[in-house]
Amino acid sequence: MNETLRNLFVKRLIENIEVIAPGPRFERFGNAYVDFYLGVPLGHRGLNALGNPVGHTVDTVSDQGHVAAEYTIDKKYFDGDMDKARNDFEHARKKHPNAKDVFLLCTETAGPKRYSEMVEEAAKYRAKHGVSIHLHDGRRIAETIVDRLLGNDAVVERLGEYLPALGQIRDEYEASNLVPDPGNGYLARPAVEKAVADALAASSCVKVAGMGGSGKSQCAAAVAAAQRQQYDLIIWCDASQLRHLEQLASLPVARSGVSRNVVALLRTMRCLLVLDDARVVFDRARVVGMCGTGSKVLITTRQADADAYLIPPLEPEDAREMLGSGIDGGCPAEVFDAVWSTIGGHPLTLRLMNAAVSDRTASWQELVADCQAVAEFVDDRQERIADRILRRLMPALNRELSLFAWAGQPTCDRGFARHAIQPVGLRKLQTYCLTTPDAGASVRIHDIVYSCLGSTPELLTDARQRELGDAFEAYIRSVYSLDLELVAVCYGMKAVLERLVRAGDRRPAFLYCLLMGWDPAEVDPALMGDIHAYAKSLGGVQSPEPIAISVALEAIEARYRHERPSSYDTAKANLLSALPIFDELAALTGLTDRSQTEIQHHRGKALKLVGETTEAIKVFEAVLAGPVPLQAARLQLVRMYARERKHADRAQQLVSEILKTAQQKPQEVASSIVLGSIESLSGAVPPDRQRLIYADHGDMIEERILTSAMVGADQAYQAFAVIGRYWAWNEPQRFKSVFNSLPRRSVADVTRDYDRSAYGEILLEIGGDTDIPQQERQIMLEDSLGFFEAIEKPSPFQLRKMGEVLVKLSKWADAEAVLLPLEAKQEPWRSYWLAKARLGAGKAQDALQAVDAGLQKLDSSSQYLSTFKALRYDIRVDLGDSGAIDDLREAAASCTNDRYKAVLMQRLAAAECAKPA
Repeated sequence: MNETLRNLFVKRLIENIEVIAPGPRFERFGNAYVDFYLGVPLGHRGLNALGNPVGHTVDTVSDQGHVAAEYTIDKKYFDGDMDKARNDFEHARKKHPNAKDVFLLCTETAGPKRYSEMVEEAAKYRAKHGVSIHLHDGRRIAETIVDRLLGNDAVVERLGEYLPALGQIRDEYEASNLVPDPGNGYLARPAVEKAVADALAASSCVKVAGMGGSGKSQCAAAVAAAQRQQYDLIIWCDASQLRHLEQLASLPVARSGVSRNVVALLRTMRCLLVLDDARVVFDRARVVGMCGTGSKVLITTRQADADAYLIPPLEPEDAREMLGSGIDGGCPAEVFDAVWSTIGGHPLTLRLMNAAVSDRTASWQELVADCQAVAEFVDDRQERIADRILRRLMPALNRELSLFAWAGQPTCDRGFARHAIQPVGLRKLQTYCLTTPDAGASVRIHDIVYSCLGSTPELLTDARQRELGDAFEAYIRSVYSLDLELVAVCYGMKAVLERLVRAGDRRPAFLYCLLMGWDPAEVDPALMGDIHAYAKSLGGVQSPEPIAISVALEAIEARYRHERPSSYDTAKANLLSALPIFDELAALTGLTDRSQTEIQHHRGKALKLVGETTEAIKVFEAVLAGPVPLQAARLQLVRMYARERKHADRAQQLVSEILKTAQQKPQEVASSIVLGSIESLSGAVPPDRQRLIYADHGDMIEERILTSAMVGADQAYQAFAVIGRYWAWNEPQRFKSVFNSLPRRSVADVTRDYDRSAYGEILLEIGGDTDIPQQERQIMLEDSLGFFEAIEKPSPFQLRKMGEVLVKLSKWADAEAVLLPLEAKQEPWRSYWLAKARLGAGKAQDALQAVDAGLQKLDSSSQYLSTFKALRYDIRVDLGDSGAIDDLREAAASCTNDRYKAVLMQRLAAAECAKPA
């Protein structure tokens, strides 16, 4: 917690503690405080059942008599010889001679000198008699609450009766993952809630299963609210995005200005964690293993298993009450009979029907007529009923819902949705509870709502389809020159684009976005069509529009990317045959300067891909010297110049130009160019210069990574993997913050080797963070290994990284088997991790040979010399070499990184002290 905030909290609580009166009230406060402080309930006999003081007793005593406590509001408690404190202590010892811990609580705050005297005297008494005196004055009580108990909801609720500031702190500062209110539409179901509560009492993990809309989440919220007093903390987590339990390790929970990790809270406090709407089946044993004493996990899911509690439908009387809620006179008997015989007690459908009548979009009689179309309540007919209810909402929502019917999917790019139905349309969907939270840049309607749209063909007329198609084209054109808005459309609406093009709608805007959104493996050459013919067709157009030119350029590159993995020769041959297309495009009349430049830029990329490096460089340099100096051309030159030492200065200059412009004029540099520059830094810029660049542009780079990831760009993870190597060591808090903010990935989500390697490396870095618990680090490293093992054609670099993961997982033999065959280009780090593997396996002599081999690849000025020397010291110590400390001295002397140097100096000091004289 921020120190200033902590001091403010302490001051406010001290002021509250000082005025607790009369004595019995402070004693009741002390009873609760000591219970929470020790974590176990004690016996409190200082007050009788009516709350009045009882004479000749000790206020609080533990069951075994080992703990005793006395409380006072004496304003002169610390005056003179502190007679009151001494008398209380002697009284407790006399009544309970076996007490080893005596707590003295008072409302007053001792001055620093008096408190120090008491602590010193207590220490002497403990040394002599083996009894600890715990003086909790007003300040210590306040500090204990802030430092140890503030994140505990039960503490805040119980002690808040005596300390109004506690409730104020809770209300003033952000809290996350709070239990939602079941809602006004929730109908209490005592039998169901009791069954769930009983299951929680008997097990650490309970699953509540049922179909969508059956009331699982509302029931869980009601149970959680009813059991609040049984837990220190109740945490509500939307589990719809959880793909594996390890993701919980990065979920922060905030209370009263304090943020802590969910997994840590489960282990250290009595918590009820509700995982709402889990989409995957979590292993029950692993969930139970996450829980400490007193913690429970309640999961709501649509997937039932043998252990799940199946939530039943509403009973007739409850269904009648829900159907008529908020409507004068309630639901007529004949209407209810028709509804009940058709759909039974399905809460969501009943609420939809209630909404239709409440909004006066349907009458009770019309609902009866609608019910006649459904014989009984089963899944497929449930959709039919919901559809009939949605029809009654169509006067208000026809325009909005037709957007999703046209898209053919329950999600739509948020930017396009805002363009097509305006902000008021989005608000209407939310008002009618038809949308659900969705990660990234999409708006999503509930699946059941989307499923109903297909049964209302009148929703999407031919005219509306044309209108939405035109609106989609107009929106793409409006964001064509923008950055992430266009990327979001390309990724989020890829299926829509492909469907439109397959249906024959080959507008340049649709073709361009589809080409940009396709992964290499997804490219369909037949759907692209004949690129030569397309380019020729542009010759018959007066002043071809830029996006039409871009279609031809991106199609050439897309075909190469698609063919390259299976046959470089085929891809190269086809790219060579496409080179004349650039001349044909450049010869078109009426081209804008930017289109002419784009043609030249893509010609340069093609020349680079077919191995004509010198010619490609000439083209890119000409682009930079022309009327439209593309930042993309700078990036291409960075990548090419980075391969040759003689061009190092030029590469550094270009990188600096890209990042400086992105910092000062963000709209002029696309995020893909910024992220591409970061990926190229390690080859283009020396390490010392990289550090300066990261320091100067760190905030901008972080923002580009996060915003790109939110729209689904894989490149965000690739760039983070590169800069993460620097952040993980030099800016660990930033690294963890970015990692926790990024959408999590699973091996199944990632289809390309490069992306698997990038995320594997990110997990490798987070798994090396010694500030997180060992078990969480182990999980991250195991996940990292999974990504590296999934790479179909691993490069030597990826194998080296995999070997590093294996070393950190203490899989010594596996690591050596991976590292040993690697080529010389992976030196010196191949030798470094090989040495680590051998040392771990107990083969110190072989480890020494490996680290010496690595050292031979380093020059005396290398920034990594200290790292290798430190490892050599460890190996020589294992060998019993008395001169090993010389390596540690050299490591400390040669280290150029201040943080690592401090670590080495500490190790050296310890080694010097341990060395025999």
